[in-house]
Amino acid sequence: MFEIVLNNIKDSVPLNEQDAFLIKGAFKSVYLKKKQFLLREGEPSKHRRYIAVGCPKLYNR
Repeated sequence: MFEIVLNNIKDSVPLNEQDAFLIKGAFKSVYLKKKQFLLREGEPSKHRRYIAVGCPKLYNR
């Protein structure tokens, strides 16, 4: 999964192996099941998220 993120970053800026290693250490993979929430209403978002595979559904009031 991380290769998808790294390839997208490499499209914008050149990276060497050390840069790639540092970036990989900054990411944490999270896998969600179908109908599982990434974030609930009122819950603060403390992280940036990158969705590598799939399409999230957005609920608004």
